[in-house]
Amino acid sequence: MLIGETKNKLSILSCENFIEVKDNDRLLEFIVFSKKLGIKLLGIENYERKKIDQFIQEKIKDSREKVKAISSIFSQIQECETDDDRIKCAVKEIRNSPNTTFLFSRKTLRGESIVNLKNELNKYRKKFEIISVFCNNLEVAKWATHDRRVDYLTIDISNKKAVDEGLISLAKQHNMTFELCLDHLIQSNDTKQLSLTIRSAKKITNLIAKKNKFILTVRPMTPYHLRTSQQLRYLGELIGIPFNKSKNAVFNEQLTILISNLTRLSEKYVFDGVEIVGEKND
Repeated sequence: MLIGETKNKLSILSCENFIEVKDNDRLLEFIVFSKKLGIKLLGIENYERKKIDQFIQEKIKDSREKVKAISSIFSQIQECETDDDRIKCAVKEIRNSPNTTFLFSRKTLRGESIVNLKNELNKYRKKFEIISVFCNNLEVAKWATHDRRVDYLTIDISNKKAVDEGLISLAKQHNMTFELCLDHLIQSNDTKQLSLTIRSAKKITNLIAKKNKFILTVRPMTPYHLRTSQQLRYLGELIGIPFNKSKNAVFNEQLTILISNLTRLSEKYVFDGVEIVGEKND
């Protein structure tokens, strides 16, 4: 459900949450293109929170681009009493920052075993705002649904074996979000393979979209692959997701998880509903 007074506006905001780059110059290219498309929120794979801050300090200061880390708005939202209020405040801050791109850090884990995934979660959770688990092992993915350190289960839509009824049920039970990668739809040059991908994707979305939360990404290989929220939703229609079912999947769901995680990553956070508000004097 869209939140409060932003109901008619939130869906036009855009997020691309899975950008992989090898260097800062390439990231700057993505930022320039995202501004032209009006994409406000970019998730950068393998850039730790500290690395994003460092990139902004070192690379942006000498450019004309306006770029902020999503964590920069935390001071404005941390005083809000409810999750809905935090989201409204975050949207207001983003809207009141014209021509500004907000970056967040993410890490996609490909745990080959449950033990391996546990070790990776312990290693990376506090270094990134978003942690995703790539669904290449159903046993591992099913275990990941109940771990609150995991934000997304990432799905390659060309792999119809990436999900089954058991995973769908567990994800629903634990309120887990699926991330559907649509890169094959815009990067394929093989008509036959594209047809097979669409067929596989429809089977996946038929399982997911009816009961579970999901987000959409094109996982762009180049800045030219970036797509706006509306374009993402039309791509979703191509694989069986009705346009009116994807309005939360292009910005709202991503922002909601981010704001929740900014709170959890705060030094004052103890557990849900409890934060340190001050220190006793000796």
